[in-house]
Amino acid sequence: MSSVVSLDSYISRAKRANTHVAKQVVLADFLRDVFGVQLEDLIPGIEKKIGSRILGVKGRIDLLYSDVVFEVKVDLERELDNAKEELKKYFQALLEVNPKGEAGWYCN
Repeated sequence: MSSVVSLDSYISRAKRANTHVAKQVVLADFLRDVFGVQLEDLIPGIEKKIGSRILGVKGRIDLLYSDVVFEVKVDLERELDNAKEELKKYFQALLEVNPKGEAGWYCN
């Protein structure tokens, strides 16, 4: 893990990544390089199935790592409202399972 990381590199790569999977790869690289999180540690939380009895919904979280939810969008400007709605569902579902709360990020 490098002691100095240029965020510009990740931002540039994320902008060029034009698919959902490509953006997830950039995110995984960022988490590895900045926080030392290995891919093996992320795999169990990729496309994590979740459901809320209160809202009556089911879905898949793009990435759940520890207590952090990542919702990845190919075009965040266009998909921002959808990202917010997805995170609301995910947070409610997680709150039903784990009442201590979670944190979330939008990724573009």
